[in-house]
Amino acid sequence: MKKHIRGNRFNVLFLLVFLLSLGFASVAGAEPVKEEGALTTKPPEEMNDNQMLAAYKYLSVYSSDIASAGGGMGSVFGTTGAISVADFVGIDAAIQRWTGEQWVGVTSKTASKNASKSVSLNENFAVTSGYYYRVVSTHTVRMGSELEKTTYTSPSHLMK
Repeated sequence: MKKHIRGNRFNVLFLLVFLLSLGFASVAGAEPVKEEGALTTKPPEEMNDNQMLAAYKYLSVYSSDIASAGGGMGSVFGTTGAISVADFVGIDAAIQRWTGEQWVGVTSKTASKNASKSVSLNENFAVTSGYYYRVVSTHTVRMGSELEKTTYTSPSHLMK
């Protein structure tokens, strides 16, 4: 009986070592996978470290994103809103392209209004097909001498 148990332990141990070695071999030899039509690997997604809206006294809403507009163009859009009419409401959108190693600035777009409750941005920009793009937007609300500002980073999008 002891011999049978010892044999089973060896078989289980051998199977476990074999399975683990297969896992390490596939990870070690794995090339980053490119999405169809992409010239680079997909960039790592960054977590936004934004404060919750409840932490703001005047800033009530903010968002931004990009999308393919077709014909070698992308579209950036976003909004900044205040809880009531503010002295100044603005959005600054920095469009970035992933090189495969780092994000580089491509262009920027801005929209602002005085004596307004909100401002929206919706503009086109030139893209190079096969690259990932994102927008890093800064949203600003000024009421009197008080200024509230936050930054948001959109998910990346492959432009085809």
